[in-house]
Amino acid sequence: MRRILSCAFILTLLLGFVLGSRPAAAQDPCPADYDLNNLVNEDDLYAFLEIWHDAVEADVNQDGLVNEDDVYAFLALYQVGAPGADANHDGVVSLDDLYYFLQAYARVTHSPSTDFDGDGHVTESGSEDVGDLFAFLNHWYGGC
Repeated sequence: MRRILSCAFILTLLLGFVLGSRPAAAQDPCPADYDLNNLVNEDDLYAFLEIWHDAVEADVNQDGLVNEDDVYAFLALYQVGAPGADANHDGVVSLDDLYYFLQAYARVTHSPSTDFDGDGHVTESGSEDVGDLFAFLNHWYGGC
């Protein structure tokens, strides 16, 4: 996870230098101010990427949304020890997986939405919705 964030951050910085812009302070409420501290900076990028990735872990039924249906889907898999309930990907379905899933679910449902491209989905076919990342980066580099 940390490696994904580091690679994404480096890629983002390189894009900024190529495009000749960089994150700026926000004047008004800004979608790119993901951590809501009135600044648009690398902390917002890290916060967005963490929730953006957690959405994949929390979208158990892969419908593109993170909602209570995912809790029921996870619990059904967890009850029978199905591989889909191995949320922490350690090869064993255990109480740690329940804890891991609930943490990801809580972070996603208690954070601003990562649906920056407005398509109504936070995941795409069981993976991160790349359109949301590009839409977020447009706001981030523009300072809003």
